[in-house]
Amino acid sequence: MEIDIVILNLTELQLLSRRGARLSPDQRMSVARLRQETPAPILAHFDEVLEQGRKGIAEVRHGVCSGCYLKLPTSLMAAAGGGDLVVCENCGAYLAFVGAESTAGLVGTHR
Repeated sequence: MEIDIVILNLTELQLLSRRGARLSPDQRMSVARLRQETPAPILAHFDEVLEQGRKGIAEVRHGVCSGCYLKLPTSLMAAAGGGDLVVCENCGAYLAFVGAESTAGLVGTHR
C-alpha cells in the first residue's frame, strides 16, 4: 500500500476516534473500511499509541512534531525522504511531513 494513502487513512481514523461512541453508522463503516485497508503492524502501533492517550499520527511543521512539540533530530528529518513511515522517537506517533518538510510527500520509519 502506498505510504501517502496509509498516512491519510491514519489521519482520518484519528479524527474519527476522537468522536468515540458518538459515531454515526456511516462513520462506523468508514472506520471499519479504513482499519481493513491499513496494514496490521502499522494499525497495531497506531492503536497502542492512541490507547496511551497520545496522537497516533502527528504533523511535522518546521521540523517540530505536533504530537510532542519537540524538534526532530536532523537524522530523522533526513530519513523522511526515503519513502518509509517515520515514527517520532519521543512520542511514538507516525509522522506526516507537511509544507517544506514534505519534499518526498507524506512519509515516515515504521517502528
